[in-house]
Amino acid sequence: MPRSRYDTLMGTRIKRIRSRLNLNQTAFGQLFGVTQEAVSLWERGGCPDLAILLKIVQWGKTTVEWLVTGKNKKKEESILIKKRPSAIGTLLSGNRRKYRNVPLLYDHVSNGPPRKITDNNVADYFWLPPLLFRKNLFLIHMRDSSMEPILRKEDLVALFKWSDPIQILEGNIVGVWLPQGGLTIRWLASNKKQWILYSENRLAPPIFLEKKDTSQFFRVIWWWGVQTQD
Repeated sequence: MPRSRYDTLMGTRIKRIRSRLNLNQTAFGQLFGVTQEAVSLWERGGCPDLAILLKIVQWGKTTVEWLVTGKNKKKEESILIKKRPSAIGTLLSGNRRKYRNVPLLYDHVSNGPPRKITDNNVADYFWLPPLLFRKNLFLIHMRDSSMEPILRKEDLVALFKWSDPIQILEGNIVGVWLPQGGLTIRWLASNKKQWILYSENRLAPPIFLEKKDTSQFFRVIWWWGVQTQD
């Protein structure tokens, strides 16, 4: 059956998403557990199955309607904003005795190999209100630009260790202590065999982790952004 112009334009939009993620066809295919040839077919007018199409929509931070028809492109940005965690910028108020101390880790701790957090790893403490407090909560500084413009260098990020099934975190920003060492902050997705950590900054390549390997995952709940003046 000949491909319609309608199908070809959807392939163009798939290619646009891939280009925005700064991935070649092979790396883009790895996000969905398919080959480079499959991605090439999609971009020439072939149609991915429904499960993969929905994942492409998620990676593209867009809608099925836009991917298939090209309409309602304005929803792309609104969906991106909805998925961002809430930023923190308020001052302490009310009864200060209700606030809890939360440790900020030294950079060399969060940038080094995974380790148990002790008092020797703490650079400072910050007060947080009860609403934000979680057991095993800690703070780190962002030290790269992989999540810009959502998270910027020097932002303070609040994380806590996640013990429930990791699949619940998919589609959210997470912290992961990598097997080779270092704590990274990325969006979380997966294919059948791998966890995929991808950046908001399209210049930073995704990180692939085998599900059979043991990695420590953390939920990102809030952050303090660096205050700037326009």
